[in-house]
Amino acid sequence: MDEEQRFEIEWDCQKISRQYYHLMDQRNYDDAIMLFSPDVRWEVMGLDLHGRKAVRDAFSGLTKSTIRHVLTNTTVDVVDEDHANAVSYVTIYVEKGFPDDGPLHFDGPNRLGENHDTLVRTEDGWRIAHRTGQLAFARD
Repeated sequence: MDEEQRFEIEWDCQKISRQYYHLMDQRNYDDAIMLFSPDVRWEVMGLDLHGRKAVRDAFSGLTKSTIRHVLTNTTVDVVDEDHANAVSYVTIYVEKGFPDDGPLHFDGPNRLGENHDTLVRTEDGWRIAHRTGQLAFARD
């Protein structure tokens, strides 16, 4: 694999994470879940879920709040042409209600997490096959 191929893989894998959080913030959970492989393993927030349906079902309680994710410090380690590992920090803002009448009041980020992703190239493009996430900081 040449350097250009490596950069393309890094870019594609970073793009998947950005797309995922944008879709989640817009409450477009059906499209967000498609960025995972069908047999995804999702170990986040004390849950250990297997498969897209199980992960999608976990999103059902999120619709009563406004959530924004700020993704930073993403690094991608390309294993080969079909496999990569990524690490990202995600700052999470959550407030009850929706900003229909102007901005929501907030006291700062609610959480800062760290995600570790295993990505695989599928016939539909790069997908997250395994995600582990843990909180580094949490507001009471």
